[in-house]
Amino acid sequence: MVCSVENGRDVTLSWYRGGKLLNQSSSPDLKITLSLPLKVDEQNRDSYRCEAANPVSKETTVVPYSCIESDPSKVADSPGRKQDYIQYTAITHIKPADNQLYRMANSDDVDTA
Repeated sequence: MVCSVENGRDVTLSWYRGGKLLNQSSSPDLKITLSLPLKVDEQNRDSYRCEAANPVSKETTVVPYSCIESDPSKVADSPGRKQDYIQYTAITHIKPADNQLYRMANSDDVDTA
């Protein structure tokens, strides 16, 4: 499996199995797409998750064990329609203007001044 995300400032891409960090990648080159391949242990019945994070937010994509297949030609989301990839989630780093208030999810207003 490969997890990919458009790179941005301070973006880290990570693979986890269960709660354990398996692999992590980041790059100062903002013009690239970060990609993090993972060799799947088909004997392990845990879920895998890819996490893209920056200092502002994080996005996670979970791959349940039931979706893991060693032969990409056998991966299908409906009869007759096959896919050999997992769509990624992109996150961006947003810095509010000086003296601007912004609201964080499940939080109070934060003054950025």
